[in-house]
Amino acid sequence: MPSIPDPVPHASIHHTFSIREIQYHIFEYLRDGFGTEGFRSLARLARTSTLFKEAALDILWRELVTIVPFIKVMPEDLWTVVSSREDDYETHTIQFTRSLEPTDWDRFDYYAPRILSLGLPYTPLFQYFQYGFNFIQIHESVLEGFCAYRPVHPLFKNLRTLCVKLQTAYTTRFFAFLLNPSIVSLFIMVYVTILLAEELPRLLFLIPHHCPNIQDFTPFFLNAPLPQSVSALERLTVSLSHLRKLFVTVPLSADVLCQIGNLPELRELLVQLSSEGSTQEARDIFLSTDDRFSELRVFHLRAHHLGHVTQAMSSLQRPLTELYIEVKESDDSSTLSTFATFARVFLQHPCASSLVKLHLNVTTVGFEDEDVVSAFRPLLAVYNMSAFRVVSQCVLELDNAFIADAAKAWPRLENLTLLPSPLPEASTRLKMTLSGLIPLIRHCPDLNFLQVSIVADPFEPSLLLPKMFNMNITSLHFTHAHIDKPLAVFRCLVCMFPKLQEVTVLGSSGDWETLSSLIRESSNDIWPILRSEL
Repeated sequence: MPSIPDPVPHASIHHTFSIREIQYHIFEYLRDGFGTEGFRSLARLARTSTLFKEAALDILWRELVTIVPFIKVMPEDLWTVVSSREDDYETHTIQFTRSLEPTDWDRFDYYAPRILSLGLPYTPLFQYFQYGFNFIQIHESVLEGFCAYRPVHPLFKNLRTLCVKLQTAYTTRFFAFLLNPSIVSLFIMVYVTILLAEELPRLLFLIPHHCPNIQDFTPFFLNAPLPQSVSALERLTVSLSHLRKLFVTVPLSADVLCQIGNLPELRELLVQLSSEGSTQEARDIFLSTDDRFSELRVFHLRAHHLGHVTQAMSSLQRPLTELYIEVKESDDSSTLSTFATFARVFLQHPCASSLVKLHLNVTTVGFEDEDVVSAFRPLLAVYNMSAFRVVSQCVLELDNAFIADAAKAWPRLENLTLLPSPLPEASTRLKMTLSGLIPLIRHCPDLNFLQVSIVADPFEPSLLLPKMFNMNITSLHFTHAHIDKPLAVFRCLVCMFPKLQEVTVLGSSGDWETLSSLIRESSNDIWPILRSEL
């Protein structure tokens, strides 16, 4: 981003626009609502008046995904861009042409204090893509030059959010110079190499000393870390006493998980239980005695056995608002009775009144013609449910009666996703029909997302009461569906969902393509005519 010259003096304008908070609201709307043109307008606005200059620049520089723009505001004789091409990629590398001098930092220091957020999760901080396959990257000598010239001063003193990928030795060294006490949110993506494995424990040791006020911490490992790195991560985690959100994607020891439970401000947690732990250990870790996990409200739990999840939830007697469970594949797949035991936990749990979002990824649960509906029924006790998502093969056994009961039990439901995984064969018998969705329209007025597997048979119009339709849903998603009469089904769908614009079906047949074409071609005002014909 090029530097902006001093603006011309402003003309007389209403005093309201001199209030900085109002300026921020206007400029944020301009930035967020108009894409690239919004940024260009902000840059032009910064040039028009001394009154708007500071606020416009604050918004322009508040959030950056890369440090490339900071190199470009430094003197033009300091850096150059070297281009090269390999296959379909054209690479532009920023390099220094001379040594750094004190005056080179003037423009850098002018813009750097405005940065509050730097980087994006899962995105390299030292390069960014532009114009399709072309991308700009920073040569390692540039980063080494920064580190050598300013060995003790943080580069961005007001930085609050930092996302960085650590993969090479020079990016790791530069990362240390980005750390400062103002950071409250830190995302680290690590690809462990032999050299990085030796450097990582030392780097993790620096974080609590330079960033003691971290509230949101996510260490994400792209490959398995070495034991010494896990030990360093554990020491780091328990030392961050102000944590409110912690996402750890590698298994931690039971003792460390117990210490995490003592963090007084922790509200959101993602942890993964070790495959070698016992069910008793899972119960002991999350035993919510005294003040342990007292403020926890959003819980993401990954495990290898559903029985471990059941024991953890039985011990964690806290009023969670969101719960995300993922059971990974193991040698002994869970049975439906194991799932039923898990579901019964909610009958006498604080979550029955507090939980609003429940996501279950339990692909290992087998059912083999067992009573799936009865196994799911205890979950209806969670009466404030707004989002219910289940990824499991057994959802194919849920029928119209269960959907009717769920619609009555969850009047605040906004999102219903029943995703079979792995995807079934085309000949698989389904139990849910199109008419089975009618209770959702009748009892769940806020429903705005629906993804199920159905038999799409048209139904009698008398089943729809007057003024019974859903005006929120514009797109329906069927993961597995049978259809024989696309025109008749189309008439039913547009009466149920007047704003419907799209229907997606995995592995859709010609009949579904016909129905999708009818929906795309229909206008929003056609539904009253179709309804009167029905």
